[in-house]
Amino acid sequence: KTRFQKYGIGQKDQFSVFRVVVTHGTDTMIETALFVRSRLDEILPSSSGIVIAFTGATKPERFVDSDASFNLGCAVGATSICPPGSVVICINGNCIPCERCVRGEESGLFELKS
Repeated sequence: KTRFQKYGIGQKDQFSVFRVVVTHGTDTMIETALFVRSRLDEILPSSSGIVIAFTGATKPERFVDSDASFNLGCAVGATSICPPGSVVICINGNCIPCERCVRGEESGLFELKS
């Protein structure tokens, strides 16, 4: 058994859509999300019913003005509204498909690729 099968990940016995939130460092979050997107069908054969939201913080949770809690809440909400099969980046109040997400060179903000 694979690790995913052992824990029942990817099996649709109880739910039609799986919702996954991944907390990740912001430096390589887009790259990781793209990697997961590219391998999703191989990792989980029934991946059409899964929504994965990656999120992080521009300031760590230990700081008073951290955006970590806000971003986590947005990611949880995004898993309920994104179509099955989505892999998204949720940060700064935005929910961007990983394939269309870039990080602004000057601002450092996550943006929708034009």
